[in-house]
Amino acid sequence: MERLLIADDEEAIREGLKRIIDWENEGFSLCGEACNGEEAIKKITELKPDLVMLDVKMPKMQGTEVIQRARALGFKGKCIILSGYSDFAYA
Repeated sequence: MERLLIADDEEAIREGLKRIIDWENEGFSLCGEACNGEEAIKKITELKPDLVMLDVKMPKMQGTEVIQRARALGFKGKCIILSGYSDFAYA
């Protein structure tokens, strides 16, 4: 199974993402969650997920910066950026 990490500062969003998709049926197991950018980097380096779903705007570090730092640390997995904002050009 592929390993999934969900990073979002809103607990309701994290819970919704866990429930809206049958991850196991899609070949994924949830390996962890993060509630801010710093925690996301820590979990990415510790857990080495195959896929990270993360909010573009989080406390302590933006989602785009999380991806840049993770890549600099050797992360090779895929990332899906989530946003509730209509201006998404910077992502």
